[in-house]
Amino acid sequence: MASRRSKKLVPTRYRYQFLVPNGYGRRGNIEFESEAARKIGATHVRHLLKQLQDALPVQPVTQAWLKALTADQHTKLSDAGVVQPRQAPANEVRTLEALQTRFLKTAKGGKAATLAKLNQVCDAMLRYPGFTAETPIASITKGDAREFVAWLKNNGNIRDKERTDLGINTVRRRTGIAKQLFDFAIECKWIDENPFNGLACTVNANEERMQFIDHATINAVIAMAPDARWRAIIALARFGGLRTPSELTGLLWQHVDFVAGRILVHSPKTEHHKGKATRYVPLFPELRPYLEDLRAADLPPNAPVIDGVTSATNLRKGLQSFIKKAGVDVWPKLFQNLRASRETELLAVYPAKDVCGWIGNSQAVAMKHYAMMHDSVFDSASRNGASIGAKFGAQNGAVGEIGALNGAVSESRENSAELDSTNDSRGFDDASEVLLSSENAKKWAVRDSNPRPSRCKRDALTN
Repeated sequence: MASRRSKKLVPTRYRYQFLVPNGYGRRGNIEFESEAARKIGATHVRHLLKQLQDALPVQPVTQAWLKALTADQHTKLSDAGVVQPRQAPANEVRTLEALQTRFLKTAKGGKAATLAKLNQVCDAMLRYPGFTAETPIASITKGDAREFVAWLKNNGNIRDKERTDLGINTVRRRTGIAKQLFDFAIECKWIDENPFNGLACTVNANEERMQFIDHATINAVIAMAPDARWRAIIALARFGGLRTPSELTGLLWQHVDFVAGRILVHSPKTEHHKGKATRYVPLFPELRPYLEDLRAADLPPNAPVIDGVTSATNLRKGLQSFIKKAGVDVWPKLFQNLRASRETELLAVYPAKDVCGWIGNSQAVAMKHYAMMHDSVFDSASRNGASIGAKFGAQNGAVGEIGALNGAVSESRENSAELDSTNDSRGFDDASEVLLSSENAKKWAVRDSNPRPSRCKRDALTN
């Protein structure tokens, strides 16, 4: 038997690798949730390989272990030829509802927001007139999937009373989740092809739903907020650029440094990226008064800044009511556009790398989904065109000086070429006269660009 080894993939998952029987050196692998489970699994896999090689029956304890494996784990072994694929029971139910139930079990333990999005898509599939809970998975075709996505675009919004349609990016995200659901069905050997393959699920920038919220507008909305807590929520989104509500849940008073003028923000969305679990945000002058107004002297440092907010808290309804009271039209993507407005105005003043570090996204994402064109910038460019031209002219003058310097260098090089052409006929003394007569020789010394040691030095080095 060939050697087998283990490799830790991520902090909570462990892989055991083995040589595939008759696989000409190809390796298979099976993943476990803990090191203890990996060690137990390694023992059983070694037993299976040994029994397969000797054509002997599998021990009952290993058979019980095989039955307890997840569908994905068992598929790893069956694809490698270690065991036979699982045979579905004759009475196994392979309906849409049964698939959703199994799929949601695999997602347990994940973030609440992720589970909510998965449930949204599962519920939408059961509300769609073309599907029922008893719809067989194998009967759903590519055409059915395309019709479901079209229905989802026009009727998938059950949150807003004013409209039933969904934005194109929301539709694409939910299409991607539906695709994941049927990929899971393929892993379970329920179907051979995913009906959602080929449907668009990549999110693109939607400029029609991007809107810059200026200071006058947001100040009018904040004035309608009933208390300091709500005023701080809105200010943290508009003037701090925080993701709302996810980045409010872990914000404690000990993270707000009024002396140093910065806030430590924990980001659940980016915490799985290396070095992106936290970031510092400046305590901007526009934001400071709202936090100072909210802070109470008797609160402990580990008290939450915004009490009673979880990742599942719906803050949209409250913000919408304040917007309407202020006599302002409700803008799309309520909190997202507040955050994008802050990044847009910061990018006009500070370096992009710094701003993206404060907001918590990449420069590519900022340019695609956050930065917006603004009329005030256009008007400023129209008014200040002459001053920009003057500055550009000053820069051109500096460039002209550099060009003159380059010309002097070129002249020196030409003189060097003249020296080379006369060196053979005029001798060293005459060549020195040519070199010294050059005006630029006083500034630059002409020498070999790659000087080499003399013969005596080369002999010394070799010895």
